[in-house]
Amino acid sequence: MLSTEQINRIANEVATEHLPPGAVLNVTSEPEFGTDGEETLLVLVVLRATLRASVTGAQAIRALSALQDRLHAAGETRRASIEYATDEELATHGGF
Repeated sequence: MLSTEQINRIANEVATEHLPPGAVLNVTSEPEFGTDGEETLLVLVVLRATLRASVTGAQAIRALSALQDRLHAAGETRRASIEYATDEELATHGGF
C-alpha cells in the first residue's frame, strides 16, 4: 500500500493532467470501506468554483481510469473513487 502522501501526489498529477487547466485547487485522500467490506480509497478533488462547469463527464471518467492505472502501477492494491467539490462547497459544508 502507498502512503497518503504518495496517493495524493499521484492523484493531483492525474487530476491536473485530465481536467481543465486551472480547475484543480487541491487533492486529498482517505481510506474507506466499500460495500463489500474491502478497504478502498476516497479521493477528493477540490475544483475552482468558477471552472467546475468546464469539467466534462468524459474528463472525469478518464481521470478515474488514469488514477486506477497509475496507483496500480505504483503498487497500490486498493481501488479508488473520486469525488469532486468546489472550494465554496467545502467552505459551506465543513470540508472532507
